[in-house]
Amino acid sequence: MALKRPLLLLNPSSTDTGTFTCTVNIKCTTKKVPLYVTNECFELTVTHDKTEKNYAKQYITITDPEFDLKESEEAKDFKLTINNVTIKEGDKVELKYWPRIQASSGNSGYTRAFCTWKMTAKKKDDGTIVLE
Repeated sequence: MALKRPLLLLNPSSTDTGTFTCTVNIKCTTKKVPLYVTNECFELTVTHDKTEKNYAKQYITITDPEFDLKESEEAKDFKLTINNVTIKEGDKVELKYWPRIQASSGNSGYTRAFCTWKMTAKKKDDGTIVLE
């Protein structure tokens, strides 16, 4: 699994709030159970100082969600868009993926995130926020 091009596109006249976008490349590697790749499977957590803000299902849009990604299929790219995200310089940002619906609530065998991408927000000279 790979995370490509994480980016915060700032709202007009804002220095820290905008739309988080990225592309996630996912390949199912088990023959037993196919994967879900839907808005319910992701969570974006932004930590500013010691305060966490979670952006989950209702904030997330996925282009062409998948409800049955099988091991026999090639890896696929999925574009995530999360609106009205606030990220300041120095914030810690985590994007988490659970491969099954309800996995994060403990209703299945996966109670921990299957994959977590960790980033730190940095402000460029032109004022834009980049995630590294």
